[in-house]
Amino acid sequence: MEELALLKVIKNNPAITQAELVGITGQSLRTIKRLMANMQAKGCIARQGSKRFGRWQIL
Repeated sequence: MEELALLKVIKNNPAITQAELVGITGQSLRTIKRLMANMQAKGCIARQGSKRFGRWQIL
């Protein structure tokens, strides 16, 4: 359920940072990092570009 909420936010703003996701979702940074890592491992999302100027891609 949490992952679906993150996917919706990422779909609306692919250039969003994890810190911005903390502010939007109200979850801790550690939780966001864990969820994002799990989604990357499952092949749901991928990071394109650099850490600073990259974008999230929903696969």
